[in-house]
Amino acid sequence: MEAGRQIVSATARFKWIFLGILFLVITVYAIIDLTQGENPVSLVIKWLLLLAVSGGVVELGFRQVNKLQNQLGKMAGASEQKARHKDVILQLNSRLAASMDEAEICRIAVDTLQNSLGYKKFSLYLSDPVTGAQTHYGTWNEASANLSSRQAATNEPTRVYAPLRRGSQTLGGLVIESPPDSVITLEEETNSIHAIADQIALAIANARLFSSLRLQQTSAETRQEELRQRERYHSLLNFITRAALQNRDYQAMLQTLTEHLGRLYDAESCVLALWDEVHEHPIPMAASGPLRQVARTLQFESAELGMMSNALNTGKALVVQEANMSLYVSPRLSAQLQARSLITLPLVADQQKLGVAILAFEKQRTFDEDEIASGEQAASQIALALAKVNALNTAQQKAHELAALQRGAAALLSTLDLEALLGQFLDESMSAIPADKGMLHLVAPETGELQIRAMHGYTDPRIRPLKPIAENSLTARAVRERKPLLVNDIQADTALNHHDDDLPDERQAASTIIAPLTLGSQTLGAISLSSYRRHAFSETDLQLLVSFAAMATTAINNAQLHAAVQKQAVTDTLTKLYNRRGLFDLAQREVMRAHRFQHPLCAMLLDIDHFKQINDTHGHQVGDQILAGVSTEFTKTLRQVDLVGRYGGDEFIALLPETDLPQAMAIAERLRKSVSEMTFNTPTTQVKITISVGVAVLGKEDTLETLIKNTDLALYRAKEKGRNVVGE
Repeated sequence: MEAGRQIVSATARFKWIFLGILFLVITVYAIIDLTQGENPVSLVIKWLLLLAVSGGVVELGFRQVNKLQNQLGKMAGASEQKARHKDVILQLNSRLAASMDEAEICRIAVDTLQNSLGYKKFSLYLSDPVTGAQTHYGTWNEASANLSSRQAATNEPTRVYAPLRRGSQTLGGLVIESPPDSVITLEEETNSIHAIADQIALAIANARLFSSLRLQQTSAETRQEELRQRERYHSLLNFITRAALQNRDYQAMLQTLTEHLGRLYDAESCVLALWDEVHEHPIPMAASGPLRQVARTLQFESAELGMMSNALNTGKALVVQEANMSLYVSPRLSAQLQARSLITLPLVADQQKLGVAILAFEKQRTFDEDEIASGEQAASQIALALAKVNALNTAQQKAHELAALQRGAAALLSTLDLEALLGQFLDESMSAIPADKGMLHLVAPETGELQIRAMHGYTDPRIRPLKPIAENSLTARAVRERKPLLVNDIQADTALNHHDDDLPDERQAASTIIAPLTLGSQTLGAISLSSYRRHAFSETDLQLLVSFAAMATTAINNAQLHAAVQKQAVTDTLTKLYNRRGLFDLAQREVMRAHRFQHPLCAMLLDIDHFKQINDTHGHQVGDQILAGVSTEFTKTLRQVDLVGRYGGDEFIALLPETDLPQAMAIAERLRKSVSEMTFNTPTTQVKITISVGVAVLGKEDTLETLIKNTDLALYRAKEKGRNVVGE
């Protein structure tokens, strides 16, 4: 069109130039005629006529030329507009091909229609393939652009509708009102608009296909990831099951289960606590992550059991997404578990509450239904494994208990020696029921005091056999009430102000079980086992200890009766001390025990100075009185655990268990001094006596014979020093 306007302007200039030249030519001819004597009037008339005729002819000619030029201009403008449409369509094709986003494609189309093609009123709309809802773009509002099918079919002169069709599917539509200065035909305009619509439809179809493929790829990747997670889950679950069934170490099995359950959830920590049905309290057994080293020291207060009780009672996982906002989690528990989010999984099998697994997360976390269901399934699998292991352990425990009772019965029937019997009884009890230390007490017939008669695991030398036990101790309480006693946490039980670990020792017990030794209405004593761990013993352990106690009571009573009879056979009738035979039998056992446990043992040999002279001077009756009095003093000064016997004539021998040489020397000196202060009345006078004492300590290679020989040599050295002295 611009070229046509330039041609019209050039033609107009040429017309005026031509008219000017024609005017000059006619005027020149008129002047020539005037110079030749032509009549001026007629000449002017002729000049005007020529000008008018020639001007009219020129005007008519140039009008035809202008008409032709206008036609040529329109043709050129139409050709130019077609070329521009073609270029725009090509550019649009390139821009649309570079995008796979529907909204971006529509924005490119709107920009092209409005800015490149100059359309002022148009609308582009897309139909959702699923819902049919329409999305509109362009310069019209939604109502004016939403043409009906009838309006679309009429194609009004200034409005063109082009469907966005791909194959048999209509994706939307393009509605355009042609510009008023369009120089191309409506058919050409329509063809151009349809071509643009086809390009838009192709781009939209490609974008939707790309989106569908991308969605399928994403879905496939998601599914593949789900399959990987499920495979990982089942792999871990199978590993958990195998570990539970193959691991013979119960604690190691619990630790393995805990670590793999925590790994299943990528939790920072996982705590596995077994449920104590009797006390309705969880007992932490294992933990993973930062809590592993302190798992057995974790404590749950009564107010913090709601989380675990809820999970066990419902059989469902309890999720706490924000610990600080939950009624189930106290600030103390949150800090102890180092958790912001928690999930508690119940371990329940055959309606039996076995325990809970607590997964702790340092950061806040949400859990979807699949995660919770997977956790519950894992917990159920662990619970079944625990139930099977518990059943196997129970069967093995029953067999172990039966075997232990059989061994205990055999041990009790193997001897009537009370001391050996008590030691074997305690050993068999601790073999059947694992404990850190044990102690057996008997009631002393003479005083009614509860005395230590056998012990195992106590290393402090101040703990001596025959030491009386405090009346407010746990053992005394069990004997007094004639009831077995189970204490899971001695320190936490405020009702227990005193316990047997008031005895001096390196470590105090944390839990204990005690069974009294009852025979009819008589209580002979009690046996107690202790552990440094809280909740170390169960009701089953206590019942087994009660069975041991019931089995041992008759044997102990028989041994005591036998000991009483035997004591008469080994007792010196005058001094009431052991005779030589009885003393040597018991002394031999003490020597063997000292060597076995590497405990100190000393012996003292005592001789009454100048006893023969006393007999010769005052008679044998006074001599017997002195022997009996000295024997009584020996019994008062020495301990009940010490063995004292008449060696022969006026010589006495004493064995001091758990006593080193300095202690024995001090005891001997105290005995010598107390005897030197004694006075014996006779019919005619008062007699005072002294003793000489020889002391020796049991060496690593010594026997009873060499020990007595060493004391005899020490006594000889004491007499050489002038008598009434202690020699070593």
